[in-house]
Amino acid sequence: MDCDTDMCCPQCGFSADNAQAEIGAPPRNDLRLKELLSCNDPPMDHEAKELLSLHLENQEVLSHLEERISLINSTLNDLDEKKKQVESRLREGQTALHPLRGTPSEVLGEIFRIVVDDFEEESKQNENSLQMNYPSWVLSHVSSRWRRTALSMPHLWTYLACNFDYANSLSHVFLLGAYLARSCGRQLAVTLHSRRSITGHPSLPIILLSCSRWRFAALSLPTSEYTAFNNIPGTFEQLKSVVLAMSTVDNEEEVPPGSITAFKHAPLTSIGTAGSIRLFHRAVDLPWDRIDSFHYEGFQASSSTTLTILDTTKNLKTAEVYIGGTLPANIQPCVNDSVQSLTFTGCIRNAAKLLPRLQMPNLTRLRIQLHEHHNCASKPILQSLSLPTGQFIKNMSLALREADTREVDGLVQLLTSTPILVRLEIVLAKQGSVNKLCRALSRESGLVEGLEVLTLKGLRGLKVSSQLIQLIKSRRSDAEGSVNLRRVKVDYAILVDESVQSAFRQLVKEGLEGPLLLKDGIEYS
Repeated sequence: MDCDTDMCCPQCGFSADNAQAEIGAPPRNDLRLKELLSCNDPPMDHEAKELLSLHLENQEVLSHLEERISLINSTLNDLDEKKKQVESRLREGQTALHPLRGTPSEVLGEIFRIVVDDFEEESKQNENSLQMNYPSWVLSHVSSRWRRTALSMPHLWTYLACNFDYANSLSHVFLLGAYLARSCGRQLAVTLHSRRSITGHPSLPIILLSCSRWRFAALSLPTSEYTAFNNIPGTFEQLKSVVLAMSTVDNEEEVPPGSITAFKHAPLTSIGTAGSIRLFHRAVDLPWDRIDSFHYEGFQASSSTTLTILDTTKNLKTAEVYIGGTLPANIQPCVNDSVQSLTFTGCIRNAAKLLPRLQMPNLTRLRIQLHEHHNCASKPILQSLSLPTGQFIKNMSLALREADTREVDGLVQLLTSTPILVRLEIVLAKQGSVNKLCRALSRESGLVEGLEVLTLKGLRGLKVSSQLIQLIKSRRSDAEGSVNLRRVKVDYAILVDESVQSAFRQLVKEGLEGPLLLKDGIEYS
């Protein structure tokens, strides 16, 4: 098609001047054509000649349009290909100019360390550092520079988590050897888990050869499998902390006393266990005279065994224990001059029996977590508790998530026996309890006058009244102008109220310290 104007398409020749010609000429009698199409009559001779002429003309126009479409599609494809080339060059330029490329190796290494450490803190028993999605492996397979950085940092390879239930192939043996080699002889933190026997497992010999480098170990194995560590020369010569999960056996009496001797000469200072504490105490030969920290994780507890550990571990400073079953009414006093921090988990009946019999003159931190909730008709929990006289507890935590207002009376009674308390944490979950508690803890009550840090949890969803603000203000100053309370932690949700926010902002200006907010266990300044 000829084009005589400057507005003509160079590809197909289209212009605005010939737009009408592009769609062909319409029939001169459109109504007659519609009439013919609505019936089966033949057109007259002159009508047939006219329709044939239009048909031939439209065939020519259609052919031209198809040619134009083909040219336009070819142009679009060409432009699309050029667009992809430009986008590719842009991506390459962005990659080349990415700030991470200019990051010093020291900073890059610190990022790697944070990634691996955070992952280790959140890892569970089914984690396996011999899988290729473990951070250390992932970071070393991104680029040659990242690989050099990862391989130059032994710290990234010093946490070994091995789940024998999954690491059962020869490829895992190869990965285990490479992993340990990259730790360059550093001390290791090791987590081993298996539900089955590990005897004959291809990874076991390599694991045993690394025992002399362990500084921490968390082992969850069948009870009989721990003896595999007994006769390894130099075993656990650097081990400071160990957690042993003891699986239940049909008859604990059949397990020879002291049959697990691997940890006897280790320089341990911290011991933890889960599962059967009675089996743990019977089967594992430990250097109890050096232990200063003990914690029990689980609920298959033997109360007498737990009390024996508390009473006989004379260098014990920190203990976290669960007292299960039913304690006898006439239990002997639990005497330990070295214990400074005690976390007790159990039912109210055992707490009421045990706490008054604690003879721990150096105890300064007490945490009570009561897992049994009484209904409202029963005797309030805290009114059943009392502490022995002569204790110098400065830090106390009480978890009473279902407590009602009557518990505050018991709390007042309990706090009366702790006049030098400086840190108090309380978990309550009812509006009336919070308001009554605030009134009971005000300076005018005379309780714990030296209180410096107050934490109130369980307030989420409650409409906290001005009592909380008044409590803080009363603790912030007295008639002589002295200030005791310097830090308050409260649930984040209560600060939705604008008046509470304003009051806290003013208190901060006056010197109240943060972090002030608690949200999902995270503290914010």
